[in-house]
Amino acid sequence: MTLSAGGLCVTTDIAIRLEIPFSPNEHDFSFPQFSHWLPLEEDQVLIADRDGIMVRLWFAPDCLLGSERSALERGGQAELEKWVNIRVHKIYADVALKGISDELAQFIYENRDWPRRGPDSIPADDLSERLKEEYVKLGQQVLEAVVGAVNRFISYFRVHGGQYWLRQRQLDYDRMRSDFTEFRARARIEAQDWFNFEPPSTDTLRVHMGGEERYVPIEDWPQVAEFVQGRSHPDLVLELLTNSELLQDEGYRRSAITEGVAALEAATSRFSESPKLNDLRGTELARRMDTPRLRSQVEHMGFSGTWRYLVPLLFGAEVLPSDLLDRCQRVIEIRNNIMHGGQRDVNEATLRPLLHAVRKTCTILARFTDD
Repeated sequence: MTLSAGGLCVTTDIAIRLEIPFSPNEHDFSFPQFSHWLPLEEDQVLIADRDGIMVRLWFAPDCLLGSERSALERGGQAELEKWVNIRVHKIYADVALKGISDELAQFIYENRDWPRRGPDSIPADDLSERLKEEYVKLGQQVLEAVVGAVNRFISYFRVHGGQYWLRQRQLDYDRMRSDFTEFRARARIEAQDWFNFEPPSTDTLRVHMGGEERYVPIEDWPQVAEFVQGRSHPDLVLELLTNSELLQDEGYRRSAITEGVAALEAATSRFSESPKLNDLRGTELARRMDTPRLRSQVEHMGFSGTWRYLVPLLFGAEVLPSDLLDRCQRVIEIRNNIMHGGQRDVNEATLRPLLHAVRKTCTILARFTDD
């Protein structure tokens, strides 16, 4: 704690400890793996400064899985050094919050058991509302710092170590309360006892429902039977679209973009090979268009050029609405930035409508493609 000249407490330090699991299932394979050692010494603690919040990442014997932990208990580090692969299922994170106002620290401590007493136990006066907001904001800062530091750790093992099975944590303020519960977050103010660190927030659950076009009606059953009995591959465009949506839900947003654009590119190529121009804009355009050379023109202009100049000419807004065209052009631009400009991420709120537009556009292209 920091004292003013008059001896009154002005600021307070708060220590927070979290246990971050790498996978919710101990029988899962999604764990970082060391070889012949584990960083258990104090001088092997990882320290990260995340926008002014210091995060210490460290391991303890209970971070090991059962068999490795038994080996350590049986023979210490010398026994553990015999193991080729040593798996850890969690990592500890310590956060040191410096200079927290005494007013906020007292509010946090006095409301440490609000989940048991209910949200109505927090006073509703102006001062309490302000401190509640500050507590929630502080929780968001802690969550961002910890998730950011742990993801850096995971990224090294996943990318530089080749441990592709590892998954980074998604930072989602809408589920902050659940995350702190999962992380067994505890706080201690000065020399007080440890207590649960639970900023007074409410989780928000978002459910994205597919439209009826994704459900299988009775009239499709003969096609299901034919596919099950046959040996053909699933439709390439539809498979790429499905993969992109799966990658999106699993948090691999860059890969989702590249897979979605690959679907659009495949659908565009099919259309250029066998376009049904008579159905597209009437016989006049069909007569004037050199249909056999459309594919050559697409190859000449390139995929990006085709969607910027040729597709708007062929498809009127009554067939391909402007919002779909704009989003397809945007998703191609993002893919190019990922592949050639080093773009590292795509905003989730941006990604979902883009992939939805790609799916709808591929369906439109299929309508004007000869089988």
